[in-house]
Amino acid sequence: MSSYRILHLKISQLSLFFYNILQNSIIIIIIFTVVIIVIIVIIVIIITIAIIINERANVIKFQLITNLLIL
Repeated sequence: MSSYRILHLKISQLSLFFYNILQNSIIIIIIFTVVIIVIIVIIVIIITIAIIINERANVIKFQLITNLLIL
């Protein structure tokens, strides 16, 4: 009976150990996912700003060309 109890205790300790590892890995996966989403959002914002700046530069070029043609 005593050996059964020791075995049961070892199994419960082992399962608790793996449960803690599983919880920690889930937290790490969530943090990793949030970091990836934030990086993707920052990249999209940078690309959007670059497109807006490029469009404004094209408008300014167009205005300069029309001003030169008017002159």
